[in-house]
Amino acid sequence: MDSDLLQILTDFFTDFVDPRKRIFVGYFLAALLLALAWLCFYQRYSLYRALQHIFSKKIWLSPSAQADYRIFLINRLLLLFSPGLLAQLGLASLLFYALYDSFGYRPQVSSELSDFSVGLIFTSCYFILDDF
Repeated sequence: MDSDLLQILTDFFTDFVDPRKRIFVGYFLAALLLALAWLCFYQRYSLYRALQHIFSKKIWLSPSAQADYRIFLINRLLLLFSPGLLAQLGLASLLFYALYDSFGYRPQVSSELSDFSVGLIFTSCYFILDDF
């Protein structure tokens, strides 16, 4: 039981140091530097005032931030309890086979589209849905 909990915590914190993940600490630092540059150079805030603004409760506890925190936790819980079901490759394969079963052949948007174009459209739509 303890090793399972340790593995869950390790996986959770590993995402913060993996540059392939959206929650990589380097991205947070880059966003912080951009925000400081914007506030200090364009808005003419002092460094102290800019830091106060960035780390204010108004920002971190805003409804938008709270929604982001909830989404993050829900995603973590879903991936914790069903990693195989929600894996992106598994979901893409499930979608492909469901469409294949529905139509009985490989669905084509247009016969003029190349395989590369179809893949690009699928990838773009999948990215938008995944990001949403």
